[in-house]
Amino acid sequence: MLRTIIIILLLILSSHTVYAQQPDQRIGELINTEDWFELEKEYPILKDSMQVSFLKVVAEAMIARNFNQKERALECLNELLSNHQSDLGAGVFP
Repeated sequence: MLRTIIIILLLILSSHTVYAQQPDQRIGELINTEDWFELEKEYPILKDSMQVSFLKVVAEAMIARNFNQKERALECLNELLSNHQSDLGAGVFP
């Protein structure tokens, strides 16, 4: 009986983890496929559920860049360079 309860709890916890990753995966997919209109539509809905802060900034930068919000795009790029260089791969070249 205890084993069954533990298995059920593990299944519930693992499904919660998968659900938490879905918004990040969806936004990443939209960026990778360059579906800017869908990104602009879905990002405001999903942004509070996202776990990866770097991906939030990338999404905001891409929306701003593709919808002619130059000042906002520059702010996002500055934030990426200032706060997320390791995520961008900075410093990996010899």
